[in-house]
Amino acid sequence: MYLLVFIVLYIGVVHFISLLWDIIGVQFPDIGQYIWQNPYDSMRNSIASLIVVWPVFLILSRYIVKDLSKYPEKVDLWVRKWLTYLTIFVASLTIIIDLIVLINYFLGGEITSRFILKVLSILLVAAAALGYEFWELKRKPNEGKKELRLMAVASVFVLLTGIIAGFYFVGTPGNARQQNLDTERVGDLQSIQNQAVRYWNQKDVLPKELADMADSLTGFEVPIDPETNVLYEYTVKGDLVFELCATFGQPTPDWQKDRKQEFDYDEFGRQLTGDWTHGAGRTCFKRTIDPELHKTPNSVQ
Repeated sequence: MYLLVFIVLYIGVVHFISLLWDIIGVQFPDIGQYIWQNPYDSMRNSIASLIVVWPVFLILSRYIVKDLSKYPEKVDLWVRKWLTYLTIFVASLTIIIDLIVLINYFLGGEITSRFILKVLSILLVAAAALGYEFWELKRKPNEGKKELRLMAVASVFVLLTGIIAGFYFVGTPGNARQQNLDTERVGDLQSIQNQAVRYWNQKDVLPKELADMADSLTGFEVPIDPETNVLYEYTVKGDLVFELCATFGQPTPDWQKDRKQEFDYDEFGRQLTGDWTHGAGRTCFKRTIDPELHKTPNSVQ
């Protein structure tokens, strides 16, 4: 029982900090980050974990408190003291490392709002866990029941606030499904763009329509919209210019807009850049091939 209580406590603390970090990351994005990382997936994981593990922690803690009141001699159980001291040690070490990192960044002149909030979130959560375990270690079995109820209510209030904030950014399951579909649409358009450049490299002319891009030898099949199962729009606008269009369910999330443009590469390792920011509804992307940049090297031909 004690082992389970401390495990769910650790899981809850880790996921609560992770949720706070994701919320901070969305509010204060790092524009220097090249790799796109979807914070909403991490938020959903943290929210799901907290909804399950924290009620388990509170229920088991309440059961143990009642059991200790009934059998006070269990206060001296080795497993209880060992796990409590271990938690105190981990929380204390976390606070020390957290403060060292904070001072180091401060002396290096690299302090930002994003960094300070993340450090403070760890500091406050670790300090709360440390204070609770110290208090629980000194508490007598038949004392502190009112304080325990207040701490339980306070913990539920704090977690609900974090979960509600997470839901504010994550949205409903329907919104999550639309985001996943839109991500798949962007991936399909990138694939079509790569194939169009490859076709132009081979024949020095852009394909007239999507069907021309199908290649049984390489296994390329023209992708279709994952929701409507219809072809995307492809239009040739000039000798080196083409346009791709798709209908999106939602606009590009802010966390994607604030990051540097994602890079796309063809089969030869050449970088194909493109802005895939879109609104809700039909959005088109105009692409212009640069012969010097996108032409296949002679050694490859």
